[in-house]
Amino acid sequence: IDVRVTLLGGAYRREESTPAAFAQAASRAFAEAARAAGPMLLEPIVSFEVVCPEEFVGGVLRDLQARGAELAEVAARDGLRVITGKVALSRMFRYATVLRGLTQGRGTASLEPSEYGEVSRQDYARLIGE
Repeated sequence: IDVRVTLLGGAYRREESTPAAFAQAASRAFAEAARAAGPMLLEPIVSFEVVCPEEFVGGVLRDLQARGAELAEVAARDGLRVITGKVALSRMFRYATVLRGLTQGRGTASLEPSEYGEVSRQDYARLIGE
């Protein structure tokens, strides 16, 4: 995110200076600079709001914590509990189905894009193959 690269110079040699050679040199220079900069892998983070009856709050909270969610607030609204926080989008796939099971179909959830955050070490190793 927000990377700018400026090529400041190059050398010309009659026999070796082809468009392909310049492209390859630029590619190598960028790869070397990126490694030296210490890049990190980012993933989308979403803000969530889960609304459910009081009797199901414990199970919903345990599930959200197992997904690595950062809880912001648990509040009461119209006889229901409203749980808000942030979590990696990748950990929320199939959440609507899980929430229906946890709340006997009486819970709802909404997700909204929030920011990007660094991928966890475990997920990084799995994604990169280390």
